[in-house]
Amino acid sequence: MQYIDADIPTKVYLSTDVMVDFKHNCTYFGRKCLIVTGKSGAAKSGALSDAIAVLKSESVEYEIFDQIEANPSVETIKLCEQLHFQSKVNYVLAIGGGSVMDAAKAICFALAGINFLVASTESPIPLMVIPTAAGTGSEITQYAILTFNELKTKASIKNLKFPDFAFCNPKYLASLDAKQVVSMYFDISCHAIESSLSVKRGPVQLGHAKTALNLLAQSRSLLNNDLSLANLFRLQLASIEAGVSISKAGTSIPHGMSYPITYNFKVPHGLACATYLADYLQFCPENNVKDLLNAFGYNSASELKAEIHKFSPKIELSEEQKNFFTEQFQQSGKMNAHGPLDIKEVRNMW
Repeated sequence: MQYIDADIPTKVYLSTDVMVDFKHNCTYFGRKCLIVTGKSGAAKSGALSDAIAVLKSESVEYEIFDQIEANPSVETIKLCEQLHFQSKVNYVLAIGGGSVMDAAKAICFALAGINFLVASTESPIPLMVIPTAAGTGSEITQYAILTFNELKTKASIKNLKFPDFAFCNPKYLASLDAKQVVSMYFDISCHAIESSLSVKRGPVQLGHAKTALNLLAQSRSLLNNDLSLANLFRLQLASIEAGVSISKAGTSIPHGMSYPITYNFKVPHGLACATYLADYLQFCPENNVKDLLNAFGYNSASELKAEIHKFSPKIELSEEQKNFFTEQFQQSGKMNAHGPLDIKEVRNMW
């Protein structure tokens, strides 16, 4: 199937035979690409070998940069730029999860000779993505989140880049471990819920968000490691739907709170966000929250909180850590997505 949204420029293909679509489009921008991936995920899923076979069959020349780490750093993007800037590739092909796709967006700017850390109106080189995970929505959003080691946190870069094409095959998710799947599941739920409570929310965005939550409710057995193809398909589609939702309305306070937790304690991103989701809901309009929880299949925020904390109990922080993380949170800009809220209330959620 081809997923189409009038406001999203990404052409998304979703099927178990998605390499047929990739074959039809892999020369769209030219016959030389840079494959951006991590150390093992793309290979383990089978996506890397499938993509290379197609590129060879279509006489597309390719180079590989396979050093993307989880929560990719600014330094890694600069390393890729140093190694491949002179290659003058026609496009970047990202094969991996959210970290790989986010890194690839920044790399598209870097390989075009644009400072990816400074807002620019110049055009980056094109980007195709083949996700091997579903959760961040990076396959259909304009955002790229990088790790800034000097600041000891994660943040979104100023430059925005939608993938031009996304080729999604739920079979590529089957090699993920149980903890990764749980983290992705809750990351999607946070995208859907946070965007629906944002000051930028709207009826079209809400429709995408509730569709994502319904898909998650139908596939909750994923939390018990039921990686059936039907569940993985729903997870992938939910990631896309919630990705469209945040592309329109963004994320909010739980995401901003998650970044120092992931950086300092290595808690997977989705679980770090979800840890603070239920507490955040107490500051949101009750009817809106009830509507979203109903779509997600939960009766109350406390029921959702109990479910989340089975997988990600809240980390006990020192007063010094709470103060420092609150300062970092304020710099994330996520406070603006909620509207009036006292920063002391955010601090108390730690």
